[in-house]
Amino acid sequence: MALVTVEELKTSLGIGNLYADPMLEKVIDAVTDVIEGLVTEESFDAEPAALKEAALILSIDLFQAQNAAGGQQAALDFNPGPYRAGRNFSSRVAGLLANYYKEGSWVG
Repeated sequence: MALVTVEELKTSLGIGNLYADPMLEKVIDAVTDVIEGLVTEESFDAEPAALKEAALILSIDLFQAQNAAGGQQAALDFNPGPYRAGRNFSSRVAGLLANYYKEGSWVG
């Protein structure tokens, strides 16, 4: 089960029908797999608003990493922003996921 719909992602990105649904579904599936691996099964199945918001944020980041020039969105002055889909991909939404982490998903 996906935490974000294709229509929600299209609306948030403001892309209309510019990209095919299967492409966006792959992004959503990848983010859903990441979140599912971090949180408890009960919280994932309950789909709290925090998980949905985290999934939307990460879906936007992953889409931008694949489709924006240089893997990152540029500001209005054409300076690229920082690369956000790196090894700490889920750290941007750690606060949203904090109450739902499963034991053992944090090491160190």
